Amino acid sequence: MNHKSPIRPVIRDLEPSGITKVTALGLGNPEVLPLWFGETDLVTPPFIRQAAIQALEDGRTFYTNARGIQPLREAIRDFHKRTVGADIALERSAAAGRTGLTDAGRTRSLAAWFDAANRTRELLRTTVRADLAVTELLLAWRGDAPSAGVKGGRA
Repeated sequence: MNHKSPIRPVIRDLEPSGITKVTALGLGNPEVLPLWFGETDLVTPPFIRQAAIQALEDGRTFYTNARGIQPLREAIRDFHKRTVGADIALERSAAAGRTGLTDAGRTRSLAAWFDAANRTRELLRTTVRADLAVTELLLAWRGDAPSAGVKGGRA
């Protein structure tokens, strides 16, 4: 029996994007930190699936504010305050899928921070005081102190 595929040939035959090809080069390499994926191998918890279903039922299917919805941004701020004592202003926070990395300046800043993080990781293999190396890196992430190669803090 010959079944016609529901996927159009033009879609089925698409070449992988450049980022997909680059990502494939790092898969399985223990020297590369896998920070390119935002998903885990765990099934989404039931309470999140139920919330998604309820949002669909309520008609909440439109784009949100570019920086994310206010209650989520407030919850993230409160979490950081509670867990690490960081008091992050709401205007510095974003909780939206595409915020940040569509801006070339933010992408460069984030890339510079990851370069600094990799240098710090190398420093930690030496006799340098770990607390100082990590503190400088964390301050750079927060935007409170410059770190070698990091201009303007995090993206």
